[in-house]
Formats: sequence, C-alpha cells, structure tokens
Amino acid sequence: MKNSAPTFVIIGKPNNGKSSMISALTFNDMVEVSKRVGTTVVKSSYSYIRDNKIVCSFYDTPGFESAKDIYRYIKEYSSQNYTNYKLLQTYIREHKNEESRLKDIEILEAVLESDYIIFMVNISEKFNKNSIGAELEIINFIKKPTLVLFNQKSDENHEKEWEEALVKHNLHLFHKINPLEMNFTNIMTLYTKLNSIASSENREFLESLKQTHNRHIQENIEVSSKIIANMIKKVLHFEKEYKVKKEKITSDDKEKALHAYQEEIYKIERDAKEKIAHVWGYYQLNIKDTREEFDSQENIELGLSRKRLMLLGIATGAGTAATLTAPTSMFDMGLTTAISSTVGGTLGGVGAYILGEKFHRVVISKKKILYSVDKKAFNVTIVLLKRALEYLYRLIKHGHANRTDIIIPKKEDELKFNAEWNFSKDDVKNIIKIHKYIVKDEDTRKYENELSELIQKLVDNEVIKI
Repeated sequence: MKNSAPTFVIIGKPNNGKSSMISALTFNDMVEVSKRVGTTVVKSSYSYIRDNKIVCSFYDTPGFESAKDIYRYIKEYSSQNYTNYKLLQTYIREHKNEESRLKDIEILEAVLESDYIIFMVNISEKFNKNSIGAELEIINFIKKPTLVLFNQKSDENHEKEWEEALVKHNLHLFHKINPLEMNFTNIMTLYTKLNSIASSENREFLESLKQTHNRHIQENIEVSSKIIANMIKKVLHFEKEYKVKKEKITSDDKEKALHAYQEEIYKIERDAKEKIAHVWGYYQLNIKDTREEFDSQENIELGLSRKRLMLLGIATGAGTAATLTAPTSMFDMGLTTAISSTVGGTLGGVGAYILGEKFHRVVISKKKILYSVDKKAFNVTIVLLKRALEYLYRLIKHGHANRTDIIIPKKEDELKFNAEWNFSKDDVKNIIKIHKYIVKDEDTRKYENELSELIQKLVDNEVIKI
C-alpha cells in the first residue's frame, strides 16, 4: 500500500448504486446521488474521516463507455514486455486527450490508484456477456482484490445466473447488499468479506478499519446520549414568563402563554435532534414529525400507565395521584398549580404534540404568567426519552444513501417506542430518581451523567441491535 489509508474504487454500470454505496460507507449524506443515469461523469474521491485522520478513501466513478476497446488493446499488447500496470498506464497516456475516452480514463486512473475494487452489478437484470464481459476481463487483467456487490433494484432476481458467470471469469467473491439500507453491521460484513482475499498487509488495515467503525458507533452513541440527557435537563429546568399588559388575565392569555412555553420546549428538542443528526453524519436529511397534525383529542400514550405503575410497584396513593394518573392522551399526566387552578381553553396541534397542559406548573401573578414543568411529573422524562429513542431508531435505520424523508409516524401502532414498549422496572426507578434530583437542581451534573449512561445502555440494547 502507498500509505496507511486504504483506497477503494467502486465501478459498474451507470445507476447501479455506486454513489449510494460511497455515501453509506463514508457515513456522509452529501455525496451526490441521483436516479438519473450518468450523474457521475468524472471520478470523485471521498474519505471516511475520524479524529481528523483519513481512515480510508473511495473513488466514485462513471460507467465504462469503451470497455471493449480497452480489452482489445489489452489483448493486442499484453504479450509484449509490459506489466499489467504499465500497459494500462500506456493506454491512459495514449488516449488522455480524447474527449470520447474521458470516462474510461477516469475509471482506469482510479483503479490503478486503488487497493481494492468494488464492482457493483444490478442482479435484477440478466447477465449479458456482450454488455459486461469486457469489463470483467479488464478487472481480471488488473488483478487486484475484487468484491462484486449484488444490488437488486427491482423484484426480478437473477443472482444465481450472475454467480455462475462471475465464477467463469475468476471472480469468486460476491455479496448481496442494498446501499439504501446500509448500516454499521452491513459495512462490517463487507470488510470481513474483503479480508478473505486481501494480502497480509492489507488485512491489517482492514482490521484497523473495522475497529475504527466499532469505535465510531460507540462514540456516536455516547455523544448522542449526552445530547439527549442535556436536552431533558434543559426542559426540566426551563421556565417561560409571559407578560400581559391588561389588568385581568383571561383564559385566552393563559392559552397563549402555554403555547409560547411549548414552542420553546419544542425548540430545545429540535435543536438537540439536529445536533444528533450531525453526529451521525446527516446534514441534508429532511425529518417530518407530523407534530402539526396532532390535536388535543388525537394524542399517543407514551408515558407510564397506572397499570404499568402498579406492576412496577410504584405507589399511586392520594399524595401522588395527580402525577401518576394513567394518561388519557399523550401528555395528560396530572397538573400541579401554584396560584392558578387550571389552564383554560383547548390546545391546538402544536401544543398537544409538544407537552400537554397537565405536564406543567403555572404561576399567575399581576400581569405575568410563569410556566415550568410540574416537578412531580416524572412522565415528562419518560416521554422525552421515548421520543428521543424513536428519533435515533429511525435516523440510524434510515442510512446515509437513502435520500427520502424520515417520517415520524402519527399512529401509535407505527411507532417502535409506543405505549406498548416499556422500560424495565429498574430503569423506571432510575429515571424517577434522576428526574427528582434534576428538577430539584441537586447534583445536576452527576444525575445528568447518570441519565446519559442510562440512555447509552438503552440505545445499545434497543436501537442499535434492532
């Protein structure tokens, strides 16, 4: 190898998923991907970077346009005193300035500069020797470790036919994969496959690459968990003062104040989720959470029900009835008030999705309304945790090559972390303990760290392994 960072070239027919594959392998959703044939016209280099170091690089290439001419050239001159590398270098030099050979020259340059070849084929199409035979002969001539990836782009599947044809062309390593569904496990499998045909030197680099991927996902989980824990702390500590010019405060004023408070809460959540998306390498992803479609009558029960509380052995006596009442909607968990009794008016869509009125404590004084989280309503933390886990689950499952929107569904039965999904008994007790100390602002840093560690465990067990 030329340096410590292995280089892969991905080749194949146009629109077979080469750019999508690189997007997945570099954890980067900014690689240009298109359904249009021929989007990639010159080779482009992308790197997988960790700790400000290039771990490995990938060449994205256009499709061959004159593969048969290249193969004829190889057959004509291969009997002379040329090494394989030197012969292709000579071809590149002779045809470098021909516009009609631009794409082929770009591919050959990338192949010669790379340590591995990843050849992508669409197994939904039948194997056609006339169409692809020359490309296979060129790969054979180059004699570099080659992995053929089978991308099935429709319901048709000619996998067996492709396997038989590839073996006849001395290509024995193939692997079926969908670039749009690539995750860390798929990527580890891919590198393990390559390891089986790599030189001893290259195997060391591949093992190092796999270890880097493992560290990458663990670091992402750790950072994401800290972001979520910090977001929950901010929500629990957040207060919103709403000033009223009139002498008498009306129910309409209270509703506006609540709505303003909830918008700030939503911003705290939204900002945290944006940070998490960037941690995982998503910069262009559009996430639709349908929050505006909810109203106060169409909510989802994400908190702990009275039945669940009883099963966990958590008391629901008169002293805590307001906090532990089974939810009748997504966020109806009980209301504690200081001076005021209830919040008037019907909540609209935004308010209902963010945090329902019974999560809050409201203090009303002359010309001022102050909202904060009900200190006893630990279901606030339960709901925020479930929403964060749902977000991470959909983010990680989505994949960097998939450019469709992520949609957080509206229907409860379409959610992974819905009312039917429950934290363990020990986790619930830990969440309640952490909630109590954070809202009291006692040893906040310590309990924020405890919450982060708990989230990290939950992500490991309930998100990554799904």
